[in-house]
Amino acid sequence: MPYSDEHCQNPWNGDCDASDIEVYLAHEGNQIPICAECWRRIADDVCEWEV
Repeated sequence: MPYSDEHCQNPWNGDCDASDIEVYLAHEGNQIPICAECWRRIADDVCEWEV
């Protein structure tokens, strides 16, 4: 696996700095990297997504 200095930038968890990026989300006009653990938490959360 190649080294990447990219880390999770979950806007709802500012303390996360994991580098195992699972997905990118569009947030406030930017694509932000989200790690596997944060993505599991976001995906399992009961919320409404705006388009």
